[in-house]
Amino acid sequence: GHVVRLHRRKRFHKQRLIQLFRELRRSTAAMPDGVIVLNASREILWFNPAAARLLGLNIATDTGQRLDNLLRHPNFVDYLRAPTGDGIVVASPRHESGWLNVQIIPYGTDQRLAIVRDVTQEKNVERTRRDFVANASHELRSPLTVISGYLQSWSDSLSDSPDTADAGWEAPVREMRYLLHDFLDVGR
Repeated sequence: GHVVRLHRRKRFHKQRLIQLFRELRRSTAAMPDGVIVLNASREILWFNPAAARLLGLNIATDTGQRLDNLLRHPNFVDYLRAPTGDGIVVASPRHESGWLNVQIIPYGTDQRLAIVRDVTQEKNVERTRRDFVANASHELRSPLTVISGYLQSWSDSLSDSPDTADAGWEAPVREMRYLLHDFLDVGR
């Protein structure tokens, strides 16, 4: 009786483990981010379909390969040796203008989980914002330089003028010159 109970319990736990493993595979297959399990030697043990799509991995040829042999960016290789922070952004090996964020999460006994996320859209938005600010700054520089010159002349005439009617303009003109000077110096 005792051996039969142990056998049933073992079979139950084995079935439960298989069920949990299948559930894990289904849930990671549904994730938009790539998930790669690495051993202590940084070799790929397993990856989900998103990782295959994002990095061009093939289950038959890339399992057992070192991740830094497949993703050869020097900064990534350094990061993989000593992962810190929120990961590293590297050029996509699959799409010429694409960008990927790879974050390494240590777990277990010297194992690592690599999370790969497509950040192409975020990088493009950031580039567009940076270009817009640079272009707007460049376009505003010339007219603001002219205005700054007029304010300088006005300020000089206010300080030379004994007219008390103009005395109330000294502080606002000084503040406008200060603000324009800051803007024109920042863009240089």
